[in-house]
Amino acid sequence: MVYDGPMPAPLLPPGTTVADRFVVEREAAAGATAVVYAGREVETGRPVAIKVFAVEGAGRALALARFEREATLGLGLQGPDVCPVLAHAESPAGPALVQPWVEGPALATCELPWEFQRARALVARLLRALTALHAQGIAHRDLKPANLILVGPPDEHLCLIDFGLATPDAPDARLTATGAFAGTPRYMAPEQVLGERAGPPADVYQAALLLVELLQGRPAVAGESAYACMQAHVDGTLDLDAALRAPPLGPWLAAALQVDPARRPSAAEAAAALEALGAARAAGPPAPVVQALAGALAAAAALVWRRPGPLARRAPSAGRRWQPPRRPRRSRGPAVVDAAVVDAARQGWTRPHRTQPHRTRPHRTRPHRTRPDRTSRRHGRPPARADAGPRIRRSAPGAPWT
Repeated sequence: MVYDGPMPAPLLPPGTTVADRFVVEREAAAGATAVVYAGREVETGRPVAIKVFAVEGAGRALALARFEREATLGLGLQGPDVCPVLAHAESPAGPALVQPWVEGPALATCELPWEFQRARALVARLLRALTALHAQGIAHRDLKPANLILVGPPDEHLCLIDFGLATPDAPDARLTATGAFAGTPRYMAPEQVLGERAGPPADVYQAALLLVELLQGRPAVAGESAYACMQAHVDGTLDLDAALRAPPLGPWLAAALQVDPARRPSAAEAAAALEALGAARAAGPPAPVVQALAGALAAAAALVWRRPGPLARRAPSAGRRWQPPRRPRRSRGPAVVDAAVVDAARQGWTRPHRTQPHRTRPHRTRPHRTRPDRTSRRHGRPPARADAGPRIRRSAPGAPWT
């Protein structure tokens, strides 16, 4: 945490000598636990940063133990993109450590978001530096934009500073008071929130958070309070854009941001995978991917079954004379009836009548006629009465009536 208020009176005035080889020139910055002075080495004249411990009151013992650990670990640091400790000595104002002066802006002051290749290259370089630290048994545990200094151009690289929370990879290497949290809530790993042992997997988790912030322009945890931020880490509810969750970067982030530290890749594995993503994106899709895609398309096409036509030629089998194929017969199986039609028939559904008005022809009415019997209908004569006597007949056409 950087002190934003007025600067206190300088603890070391300009011209003060530290460890008989460094001279203080001016006060550069003041933090929560130390004051940083700009100075130079007497013999070589190279610029240095002199960090003087400045904590009074409650918590001084714990803060002093962390300061001493940072100085001890920094003296043996070896590796690229890491700011080592040149000397650890007593100054007139208290314990002090001297480091090389790094000229450049902190990542926290840079304008975001970045282009993919630039962000990927920077985080891959950070993971390589962490690989060297982990090989020495040291975990940083406090990776955040304020602790990364950009150096360059033309060859832009970073410098990792502030090893105040760094710890050897040992079960008994914790310097945290009971019930206290060590770290920045927005960038803490889940195991740090839960008070468990945090080692190299915590660095991989924090490096993935930095990559997300560089690409989307905002932190992966958007909590308004420290508690909300820590709860988001434990629950795994991070604020990632949909483009970052999709391949090819999505699987890498999903592995590096696992809540369980045992399921995260090592720093070396994460760096190699991130470098491979950059090479694949620069060169386009590799040939194996294209071949696999072509094979998948061929397999999908083979699944589409087509019946050959009646005139299709087939290769003759051995020992048999080729004959044109027969026309395929139609299936005589049961007809498939739509389920909707069956349901409609069961419910007694009929076709609705026509509701729109339509024109009809006028009916022609005829007078009602009585048809007493068939004889009167055929000959047009009235029926014979019962008392009329025998009927008169003719034996043949043209014969007299009898």
